[in-house]
Amino acid sequence: MVAAMRELQVSEWKIEAIDLALNHFGQAAWDDNARRRSDGEKRVLRVFPQSPQVRWSDWRLQPDVFVD
Repeated sequence: MVAAMRELQVSEWKIEAIDLALNHFGQAAWDDNARRRSDGEKRVLRVFPQSPQVRWSDWRLQPDVFVD
């Protein structure tokens, strides 16, 4: 990500701020994702919702939407 921002000539202070924020605030999401995966939550969709209004909490309960 940092390399891409440099390629796009984003200023160095913005790169550092974004990187710091992602490292600091993104850790909780990363940890939650790892926990869900280790708890056996299926992760790869076979079928995608047709509407962007479908909530993940509803979609994941549908039969046959995940790759086994």
